[in-house]
Amino acid sequence: MTHVLSSPTTLICVWWLFCVLCHTQQQPPPHDLSDCTHIQLRNANLHPALNNIYERTSETFNDMPVFRSVSGDTPRYLWWNRYDEFSRWSLGTQKFSNSIEAFVDNQVHEAWLLGPGRGWHVVNQQQWTVDHDMNALCSGNINTNTNTNTQQQ
Repeated sequence: MTHVLSSPTTLICVWWLFCVLCHTQQQPPPHDLSDCTHIQLRNANLHPALNNIYERTSETFNDMPVFRSVSGDTPRYLWWNRYDEFSRWSLGTQKFSNSIEAFVDNQVHEAWLLGPGRGWHVVNQQQWTVDHDMNALCSGNINTNTNTNTQQQ
């Protein structure tokens, strides 16, 4: 007597269902951006054009928020990507592209971005170089009124 689960077709169907369920229940990794609406990238000494305020967009990529620069001639995007052995915040003018201007890496299941000492890598003279001073700060919070134009009476 043959078991139902031993047929190749049944095993493929079970594997497919498992993959679909795992993918749809995927949670974002631990990160420090839950309430952050704006990120300020600062102290980029090797690539000063990266110093900017990046606003959270309505988009997500790999279950994480996407940010867009608020000033400058060419918009830049900041997004998170998961790889087999690590994860990476990438910064570039072509959203979700492999052609980027800067990045900061994390452990495979982490997405930390804020604060000093993250080890931002930037393109400098056509080589990846660590810019030790470059860092990111949360400069706007979802739960805080960040409108500074209102006058109190």
